[in-house]
Amino acid sequence: MTVGRRRRERARDFVSTIWLWSGFLVLMLALWFLTPVLILADRMSKERGNVFQMAFRYLCRLSWIVCPFADIRVLGFKRAAFLRPALVVSNHQSFLDVLILLALPIHWRWVVKQTRRRTRLMLPLLRLRDDRIVSRVDDMLDLDRWAEQRIRQGISLLAFVEGTRSSSRALNRFRNVFFHLAEDLCLDVVPLVIDGTHQSWARGTRLIRPVAATVVLLERITGKEIREMGASAAKRLIKERMTRALEWVRPDVDRRFEDFYVRPFHALQEDSFHLNAGKGPVI
Repeated sequence: MTVGRRRRERARDFVSTIWLWSGFLVLMLALWFLTPVLILADRMSKERGNVFQMAFRYLCRLSWIVCPFADIRVLGFKRAAFLRPALVVSNHQSFLDVLILLALPIHWRWVVKQTRRRTRLMLPLLRLRDDRIVSRVDDMLDLDRWAEQRIRQGISLLAFVEGTRSSSRALNRFRNVFFHLAEDLCLDVVPLVIDGTHQSWARGTRLIRPVAATVVLLERITGKEIREMGASAAKRLIKERMTRALEWVRPDVDRRFEDFYVRPFHALQEDSFHLNAGKGPVI
């Protein structure tokens, strides 16, 4: 790679970083500005957190749609698949995953780990969304009761099954607690994989490169099947499926990522957030 090209790419990444950070701050400021009105509306709604969930969904999705440095595609999404509540387990490559998944039109609550950086702007809003903030062991011990209450209300749950961001695009060790939760509550599990955000904003890096990411929702595994095979076997099966899905989607993600270096602003000519962009892999 020539010196000139490296400089152009670094300048492009710098502009991308400014745009995405500015978009995130505008999103947070808009939510904080609307918070008094949203709290009043939320108190009048049937379920706590619904109003904030919708606000997050529309604002996050809008921020991706207008972003010239993003190409987000969602495969295998079916609204009918979430008429019954389920536990959605996802891998975690980057903080960008949070903003992408919040934009999906799924009626769910998050099991999210507390971190110092997230605490400053986002954590209080997630509490108003009625997400489960995990900061100590006691929070995990009480997870079953909290989850059962949300399931009875018809609300799905979402968890990063690795427990933290991965330092690469490979899957880390899965946490057992979520599979025992599905077994105890006889809860359906929907595996979800997201790829592309690690190369855009890897853990420990400062510059945010253009975002070419794909979200794939895999086939639902029923709670009855989870109980029959047991939590440990279910964990192995789901990890195998998610690994194969990542391998399947990765070549397309890499190709789209390279497009940003050939045509930096091509995302301006089309929707940057493609919901139901196609079917997921048959795994």
